[in-house]
Amino acid sequence: MSLAANFRAQLSKLPPLTAKTALLSTALLVTPPIFLRFRANYHAYLANGRGGLPYNVFGWALQWVLRLVARFDRASTKPYDDPKRLREYGDLGQRSFLRGRLDPRKGGRAEVLPWIAPHRQREGNAPDIRKLQKQMFDQIAASNPSVVQIRTSAAEKHEDALWLSPDVPMQPWAKRTVGGECAHVHLTVDGSAHVTLSIADAKEVVGKNWGERHGLSGVFIPWGYVLLYAPRDESEVEVMENVFKAGIGFMAGGERDIY
Repeated sequence: MSLAANFRAQLSKLPPLTAKTALLSTALLVTPPIFLRFRANYHAYLANGRGGLPYNVFGWALQWVLRLVARFDRASTKPYDDPKRLREYGDLGQRSFLRGRLDPRKGGRAEVLPWIAPHRQREGNAPDIRKLQKQMFDQIAASNPSVVQIRTSAAEKHEDALWLSPDVPMQPWAKRTVGGECAHVHLTVDGSAHVTLSIADAKEVVGKNWGERHGLSGVFIPWGYVLLYAPRDESEVEVMENVFKAGIGFMAGGERDIY
């Protein structure tokens, strides 16, 4: 007999009032630990900082709902070898826009928090590195005014993003998902970033441990939508710059030079 069945059998032998008292006592014993666990989880969600979801209990609850449809093999490159995926993004998706060779990230992957959204690292980078990231971010926009512009991120709502300029046509799949938002950096939180890449470049970035797929990549957002781990030094800021420019080149249809 199972533990639950045995418990019910013992309750059935008790007088009605005693059985009700036992059930109430059990509920009173079980409820506080569950409440405390949920409470701790909710405060851990808030500790991530503001992101795309509401910064309250409703956002926390929605994050758990999203887990029902999210993917958790975020470090895998297998989806990028799927012929269906390659057909979906066409020849453009199979092109690489990265410049030069991308070496593997030293030390392997960064540790990422378990949330679907916000999608964050456990530990961020140093403030002086984030200043370099901000300079790099602004310089890309300044050097490519006919291709991208800086606007508030639709995904993050509290960070700046690089958007395609209004006169740059969007790809059909982009209209259904990220719109014209190419990339954003979590400068106020951990220094990590999100960028939409071609299938070829996403496979390279994820495979070389520079980032990972978002849990909703291939669900509500493009398969090439990846989290870039926060750079730890100036050379890694240059890697992020290379990846950002690759993403912009892809989003712009591969017909623009990105400086």
